[in-house]
Amino acid sequence: MKASYEVAEKIDRVLMIIIRYVALVLLIVNAYIIIDTFYIEKKAFSSYDLKKYKPVESADEGFSISSFDDLMKLNKDAVGWLTVYDTNIDYPIVQGRDNFEYANKDVFGKASLTGSIYLDAGDKGFEDFYSLIHGHHMENGAMFGGIDEYVSKDYLHEHNDGFLQTPEGNYRLTIFACVSADAYDDIVYDYTDSPENREMLSKYLMENSICTEGDYISRNLENVNKLIVMSTCDSAGTFDRLLLLADAHPGTGRVEKEDETPLLTALGHISNSDQWAVLNLICAISIIFLVIDSIRKKHTLSAIIQLVMLIISAVLFIFTENISADAVLFDGLTPVMLLILTAALIVEIVFLKKNEKNKNNYEESL
Repeated sequence: MKASYEVAEKIDRVLMIIIRYVALVLLIVNAYIIIDTFYIEKKAFSSYDLKKYKPVESADEGFSISSFDDLMKLNKDAVGWLTVYDTNIDYPIVQGRDNFEYANKDVFGKASLTGSIYLDAGDKGFEDFYSLIHGHHMENGAMFGGIDEYVSKDYLHEHNDGFLQTPEGNYRLTIFACVSADAYDDIVYDYTDSPENREMLSKYLMENSICTEGDYISRNLENVNKLIVMSTCDSAGTFDRLLLLADAHPGTGRVEKEDETPLLTALGHISNSDQWAVLNLICAISIIFLVIDSIRKKHTLSAIIQLVMLIISAVLFIFTENISADAVLFDGLTPVMLLILTAALIVEIVFLKKNEKNKNNYEESL
């Protein structure tokens, strides 16, 4: 009877250990999903790390030009930088081999659901009268997610100023219309410039405009020097699109204050890492719970050993992970963190067994 009771107790302990590990795995997976979702949203905004590649404007023989050296080193497909003042639109513009390449790839060349702001693959830079720029509609207002604000005439009036920097020269933008469109409207998405097509485009824009300002659309767009069209998805339907139209004239940008509050980086960060691992953070947090559990059970020596392991894991995390960068599931440090966590669990199990053995000996002596 006693033997069967001991076997049952051992099975129970093994099951509890398995349940702990399963719970830990589920915690890791769920934490990663939550953090990954947060970073997808966060990454969509133009960050401090990205803005340091923003071209610096200067004057050359009366023309506004910008140096694209740093941006071109980052990505050879960069063709410009688009800024709409007092909005979240402040991004580099890239141009891929087709219109799918940068739909799910960021300017750093990494896979990203937010994609990039990209010039239509059929355009020849910004040489022609008509230039089409694509960007995802992010629900938090990042990328081109803020374009839907322009359905309000008041918002259009208050946010109609922008700046386009290109290697060939810079343009001051005057935003004058918000237009609804269909993804299969060739006059917008496969435009070829000609007097006849300008007349057709003018008519199309007049018929589909949500709100306009000034006298740009009428009279076959003759008041438009260079037409910049920003296109994004409209939440109304699968193929519905919102267009933001701007007139571009050679000019200089607005003098802006530099961002004095960049994203925080990890304290004491010395590894120059461009990411951090969720699994490493979960390992450190798990050791905290083990220390608390040992203290609660009055396993003093176990708590001290686990506390040392916690300090080691915390120091490793702080000095090697860049929490301002992208979150990944694991990295090169993860095996070490898992090893420390495993050691902490072993300490927990050893002292648990020792405590039960002492308890059994005590009961037998009674």
